[in-house]
Amino acid sequence: MVDEFCTVRRAVGREDHAIVVGIDRYAHFEDLRGAQNDALAMVDWLRDPDGGDVPHDQIHEIVSTDYPGEDRPLAEDVYAAFEELIDLAEDRAPEPAGRRLYVFMAGHGFAPDLRDAALLMANAKKRRYGHHVSGAKLGDHFARGLCFEEVVLFMDCCRIEIVGTEPASLPWEAVATGEGANPRWLYVFACCFPRLAREVTVDGEVRGVFTVALLEALRSGSSTSKTLEPLVVANMAQVMGADDLQTPHFQPSPDALQFGAPLVRPALDIVLGNAEEADVSIGRGLPGEPPLQRCRLRRGESWRVELDCGLYELVRKDVGDSGVEETSIVKLTMGDLDVTV
Repeated sequence: MVDEFCTVRRAVGREDHAIVVGIDRYAHFEDLRGAQNDALAMVDWLRDPDGGDVPHDQIHEIVSTDYPGEDRPLAEDVYAAFEELIDLAEDRAPEPAGRRLYVFMAGHGFAPDLRDAALLMANAKKRRYGHHVSGAKLGDHFARGLCFEEVVLFMDCCRIEIVGTEPASLPWEAVATGEGANPRWLYVFACCFPRLAREVTVDGEVRGVFTVALLEALRSGSSTSKTLEPLVVANMAQVMGADDLQTPHFQPSPDALQFGAPLVRPALDIVLGNAEEADVSIGRGLPGEPPLQRCRLRRGESWRVELDCGLYELVRKDVGDSGVEETSIVKLTMGDLDVTV
């Protein structure tokens, strides 16, 4: 069964393409240190047979060190990579250019509107914010025109508001969606509007918090666009701490996208430890949100609960005069987790 799945997966991976952009060096803004590192880490995952499994020659990589001594990449450099895919789609019409298009972009950015993120190019400056590429506009163009069956967009950049700056127009004509089309997409931005994206040092290397959390989630077995969100949020909370949370913004299509093996929900196996009897509840730990499930356990009893990947709060309240209450946080990824409360 596993061998069968791997064969099918590698077959569809041959039909995937990716464009990855990482800009550290800016002519008129403070340089970044982690955007190119994030882009290269994403390329590693895309190439990995157990990751994106995208052929090397179908990944277009655009990073600052490609242009030594120049204020590049420019928007034209990024559009040129997408233009090659448009040419491919036109050559293959009416069939799509491939199964899935991955787009990853990291660097300085802002939010031209509530559902978009824009990556500033290396030549951008104050009152010259038009030197950018719009992530949602790019994604919409390729999803609407069915150049690919699926579009996956990840953007690790700030989404601050810059009043009066409109999303830059694309250099191509809009394409009408055909009758009976069913485009599928997933757009994920590093932060909500109008927030900042952060960098951290991980194993001596500067990285974007969002990309670190995203790749950890993709590598840990999160298999669909629906299970990806809670795990990315949980990972970001661990990197930054619960009191300093950078919340990502997910925009999925109604139909889920598959990233790995068919989903087998992970489970918590909870055992009551040093109490005779206690009420145990499981929740997300969000203010005002009721627990997801409750159970009364006696000493030595176990309780198995299947859940989605993510970060959960376990509350144990002893029954009886003591009334002791304890809270613990657990992170659930693919596979089972034994917890004693």
